[in-house]
Amino acid sequence: MQAGAGLPERLNQGMATRSRRGTSRRPRFGRKGPAWSWPAAAGVALAIIAFALVAALVLLRPETVPRDPETLCPEAGPSRVTAILLDTTDRVGPTSRADILARLDDLVASSRADEMMVAYETSRIARDGTLFPPKLTVCNPGDPDAANPLISNPELIRRRLEEGFRRPLDMLFRELLDRNRADVSPLLENVQAIAVTLFARRVHAETPKRLIVVSDLMQHSQHLSLYRGRLDYDAFDRTVGADALRTNLRDVEIEVLFVRRREHDRFDGVRSLIDFWERWFEAQGGRLERASRIDGLN
Repeated sequence: MQAGAGLPERLNQGMATRSRRGTSRRPRFGRKGPAWSWPAAAGVALAIIAFALVAALVLLRPETVPRDPETLCPEAGPSRVTAILLDTTDRVGPTSRADILARLDDLVASSRADEMMVAYETSRIARDGTLFPPKLTVCNPGDPDAANPLISNPELIRRRLEEGFRRPLDMLFRELLDRNRADVSPLLENVQAIAVTLFARRVHAETPKRLIVVSDLMQHSQHLSLYRGRLDYDAFDRTVGADALRTNLRDVEIEVLFVRRREHDRFDGVRSLIDFWERWFEAQGGRLERASRIDGLN
């Protein structure tokens, strides 16, 4: 009887022990809240704020290369200097105008990062010796797609490329091509002025240079007029006018976008006219890399 009587008591004690152990393992809910604590929530919030700040700094970061605010040219100097001389002596027809604009657009689009583009229109040189200024000077701010977002601001570069570089040049080219006819065409004088005021600057001494001439190449000034006499470079080279127009185009690469006109029929083929200019460029130390004919006859 005593052994039997003790069995239920031991069973009751075992059940009580298991009950206490089970209660100790059960998670407690109620006024202490869930396992997600305030410190953890605060840490996540701080991480989100920090990420937002980093993103804002990346998007709003100023360009790392110091630039002139007006020209966008780097303070350290351009990677190349390109002068564009647009002959506005005579107007061009719609076909030639469209072709010129397309070629100039390609020229601007293919420019190097930090390349300086300096645009001029043909103009007579003032009697007091003042040399004509450029119509526009701007630099290519770079390729936004090639920019490293960790050290640059691609969005800022993209905005500068479109609004500060491509658009101003395009607007200027369109405006210049609508100029009225002039009574002189001092092309040689204008190339000389570009050489003196731009290419000869000490700051550009070691910078690659090129000259783009958009013209019919019909020089007409007191020093030389291709509307009179024969097209003879050797005869011209012996004149006082040739001496007055000598300049320094050493190491300058030259490209001509040749506008065809009916006045060219007076020559023995337009090749002779281009040869005349090629010899003059070479005599000044330059190199005529190519002469591309513009579509249309004007």
